[in-house]
Amino acid sequence: DLLSQNDAFCIVKYGDQTVQTAVLMDNKAPVWEEVLELELKQMSGDVEFSVWDWDSKTKSNFLGQVTLPIEPLCHEPETVDDWFTGEHELTGRNPKEMKSVKGQVMVQSHFVSLNQVSDSSLGSQIASKKSSIATATAKRPAVTDDETATERVAQKSSMKSQRQQHGDKQTGVIPVLRLRLSAANLRKADLLSQNDAFW
Repeated sequence: DLLSQNDAFCIVKYGDQTVQTAVLMDNKAPVWEEVLELELKQMSGDVEFSVWDWDSKTKSNFLGQVTLPIEPLCHEPETVDDWFTGEHELTGRNPKEMKSVKGQVMVQSHFVSLNQVSDSSLGSQIASKKSSIATATAKRPAVTDDETATERVAQKSSMKSQRQQHGDKQTGVIPVLRLRLSAANLRKADLLSQNDAFW
């Protein structure tokens, strides 16, 4: 990497999940043209983004990281094309690294709730579930008591809210957070080269 620019990659960790971008060779301002996905089994905790300089002969070099709470990333979009974008300064893991780390990471997030699943396989599961519910409802006798009807509506609303946040255990479908990443102004990790960066 003596004459190259950055070969960057990024690692994303959330709970017990770890996903990683590809390595972008010879690039000092990497834009990873891919979408990473995290399953949201619960809407809490932090997401860690760490940027690294890949090296084929030695250990990859740490370039910086940022930790973000999951909740602000989960803005429910109005359309499948809406992405929430934020720019965040990279930091070090300890006081020594804090002095050398520089650069920013741009995080674009797209929250896919149970009502907005665009993936065909998940969508078919939800459609099947809705169909079975509709069939079962059609077989029920009409409710004549207004108070009972109101209670059932409230109960359904509560159950829908729980599924929206934590997933539907009966179908196995859970919300998904999709991520698109890029970085800028990364420090030089090698003596004569730019960074070989990855997430």
